[in-house]
Amino acid sequence: MNETSRLKLQSVLSSLEAEADPIAEQLEDYHNEINRLESSVASLREKFSEADFVFSPRTGKAQNDELKQKQSELDLLKRKSTNLRERYDQINQNIDMIVDVLSSDNDMEASKNGLLYQEQDRHRIARDLHDTALQHMS
Repeated sequence: MNETSRLKLQSVLSSLEAEADPIAEQLEDYHNEINRLESSVASLREKFSEADFVFSPRTGKAQNDELKQKQSELDLLKRKSTNLRERYDQINQNIDMIVDVLSSDNDMEASKNGLLYQEQDRHRIARDLHDTALQHMS
């Protein structure tokens, strides 16, 4: 891989890493908010009873409406969190792929350099043998 391609990949890698950090923070915020809403919904369900709805329709309806609203908020937040998690996972897959490409290219360069040094050593040895043999003959 030429140096320009390597620099482009490293630039893309940096931008993906920069994009992943705020997403991770947003996912943490979503997680905290989901936990808060789940606790709120559970608390409302414990307080809400069918008897309240029957014997005190206004209070029961208000509690039922609040419960539905909290559940709706929770569902929406879970969908957002799932979508954001998928985006975050995709970014991490791309990061892993670029890192693999860059590391395999480094490995290939190291192998190529190793082969180059071996070939140079072979030429040097052949030249030394050739020169030594000609000197002995003369």
